[in-house]
Amino acid sequence: MQRKFILLKKNIILIFLLITQISSYSTTVTNTPSSYTNNGGDASFGVGNLSSSNNSRNCVNLNKDEDAKGYFRGFGFAIPADAVITNITVTLEGLWGANDQREETKIRLDNGSGKQTQLVDDKTLFDNIESTKNYSSNESGGVIHGMTLVGQLTPTIINGANFGIRIEEIKAKKNGTSFCFDYIAISITYMTTVPVELIDFTARSINGNAILNWSTASEINNDYFLIEKSINGYDFFTAYKVGGNGNSTKIIIYEFIDSFPFTGVSYYRLKQVDINNEFEYSDIVSIYSENQFLVKIYPNPLSTNSFNIEIISDDNWNNVLVVMLNLLGQEIFTKISVRVVGDYIITVDILEKVPSGVYYIQGTNNKYLFKNKILIK
Repeated sequence: MQRKFILLKKNIILIFLLITQISSYSTTVTNTPSSYTNNGGDASFGVGNLSSSNNSRNCVNLNKDEDAKGYFRGFGFAIPADAVITNITVTLEGLWGANDQREETKIRLDNGSGKQTQLVDDKTLFDNIESTKNYSSNESGGVIHGMTLVGQLTPTIINGANFGIRIEEIKAKKNGTSFCFDYIAISITYMTTVPVELIDFTARSINGNAILNWSTASEINNDYFLIEKSINGYDFFTAYKVGGNGNSTKIIIYEFIDSFPFTGVSYYRLKQVDINNEFEYSDIVSIYSENQFLVKIYPNPLSTNSFNIEIISDDNWNNVLVVMLNLLGQEIFTKISVRVVGDYIITVDILEKVPSGVYYIQGTNNKYLFKNKILIK
């Protein structure tokens, strides 16, 4: 259940500091294929030895004019949907059997939806020695051999099952030709942004008020913050709403004053909501506030079916919820009482027989909490 209160404009203090903060983060992920599909070739590569550069030799053996054709796929990328791809690097490591055995080598990067870019189109991918070839878009202005990053290499495409390396043709010139891959990998570098980068969230108790402070290093599509409040640290309700700043790359400091903390411990957390109604929570903070009232429960010990709760306070105690709990925290009964400002006495009638023992009497309203023991004979 949520209870909302009107937020007074004077309770918010916004301070803008002209400090630039980068809100994007670069990540590089390198994956290897998990499958090879023959596409009409005379021989097929496996994939079991391609996950590490260890000269393990994943080979095909071809006779004259025979070739290998197929797809290395199943790279298993999981790039965030809102990421911006900034670089792709393809690494091919392998070995030809002999210098004069190769007839043709054509290898392409395949986006899995009809667009392919040529990586290798010559006879000499490797030169009869252990060799590694890297093809990087960083080295060619965001284009890897004709395939641009914008539009053609999106997270959706890269995460697809058909994205990978196409062996268009590896063709032998002589009988007994071997071609080996030791390592095949694709590295994706991408940028992601954090909708709201929260630096800190703190709470202090000053003169009976809860002073809440938080700051953000950057904000993207930030609509508002909800300040949620709790008596026990588990059951939160929405207490106040504070507007966000939409988009910002500067540090912003917020301050909110809650003039109605609970007596005892008050727990707070922030719920940040963006313009798409997506949200995330901050850590929980708390303050302790001393009692600003006196509570008396009598008779105590209790041997009848009713008792009184007397509240001595200068504050308003409207809509008091009174509950009786056993020592396990289980509720015995609930009673609502309403009053005006001044000394206040609540008479509580126990409508059912309660076993003898020690119980807690707990009272709450939208500002205060008390919890006293009572002995029932």
